[in-house]
Amino acid sequence: MVKSLLVLVAIIKINAFPIVDLSEFTKGSREQQNALARKLDTYCREIGFFVIVNHDVSEKIIRRAWIAIEKYFNQANEIKIKNSPLMTDDYPYGYSAIGGESLAAGYGKQAHQGDLKEMFATGPYDPRSGVVAPKYPKTPKKFQKAWHDYYVAMEKLSATLLRLFARALNLPNDDWFVQFSDKHACALRALNYPPQTDYHTAIKKNQSAPRASAHTDYGSLTILKSGGPGLQVMNRSSQQWVDVPFLDQSHFVINLGDLMNRWTNDRWVSTLHRVIFLPPHFKPSKLAIENDLSTKNWFDHLRPKAIASRIQKLYTTLKPRPKPNSRRQSLAFFHNLNHDANVSAIETVLNL
Repeated sequence: MVKSLLVLVAIIKINAFPIVDLSEFTKGSREQQNALARKLDTYCREIGFFVIVNHDVSEKIIRRAWIAIEKYFNQANEIKIKNSPLMTDDYPYGYSAIGGESLAAGYGKQAHQGDLKEMFATGPYDPRSGVVAPKYPKTPKKFQKAWHDYYVAMEKLSATLLRLFARALNLPNDDWFVQFSDKHACALRALNYPPQTDYHTAIKKNQSAPRASAHTDYGSLTILKSGGPGLQVMNRSSQQWVDVPFLDQSHFVINLGDLMNRWTNDRWVSTLHRVIFLPPHFKPSKLAIENDLSTKNWFDHLRPKAIASRIQKLYTTLKPRPKPNSRRQSLAFFHNLNHDANVSAIETVLNL
């Protein structure tokens, strides 16, 4: 048992992405909070990505939202188009069919076709945001309540994260960011990546159209709930793609956006990421470990292959392996500030 626990601890250490126990901030002592804040500052300076656990978001709220969007995307395309508000230039939310967006286009890269995903999104429900009120699909039933409850839960979680950010940046008080986000314009987006019927054919036909092309997020932070592997982050040192480990449905992946990068005067980073097709032989935990061992990792730590082998054996027995050709679903909450927020480099950051 002790040996297994030691190996489990090693999993966290060998992983290229840090795992943050949020309860150390929400329920810990002042010393624990400050220690976590210092670690978070390191993660945000070197990676801009991390995984959170013990976040206190209700499993029931997560499950209901997940089932609701699964039922929504399971509908025939003509039903989704007929019963949903559509994403247009005038309304940047609603439903967008497969190929309706190319994230790489925002970086001056030409794409022969859009990303291989479909989406549904809403903005804030608070009229003070200055954004048009959310519009919901007519079907399935109970979709609106499940969606709204999840949105509210993400509001609360992002507020907690921003309090931790304030501590990590040595700001005057933990609620420093509230003045910029009390009437925010946050957006919630559900994404559905269709099944891969033939990996090699898909790659051949869609070389310029991955599931989600390479991009950074433009807001302050993103909270991602993922349904499977495929997310990759650009290693800033080696300029190679590294797999974000898929843990399970109880965890969230957090990443910083371009605004936070500028706000902190480039102290914290917004990292390029994408979602890719997975090869038939894909093994999530093994691939993540091999990538971390074979390329320059984030912290330049040496990780013995013997330890990696032991971790691989234990980790694959604990976590089921999602099939590489399976459909992939995710929920992304994009935290955006008040429309009239005046953002300039944070003074205390300039002195860190």
